[in-house]
Amino acid sequence: MALAHRHGLEPVFETARMYTEGDPGLPLARIWSITTFQLG
Repeated sequence: MALAHRHGLEPVFETARMYTEGDPGLPLARIWSITTFQLG
């Protein structure tokens, strides 16, 4: 977030992760991606 703020970026909308079989235990703090409603 600090990197984004340094470059003048700010959140516009948020999405939610949803799982059918419970939390898979992924290291979410180390996973970065672009998420949009158009992908899903």
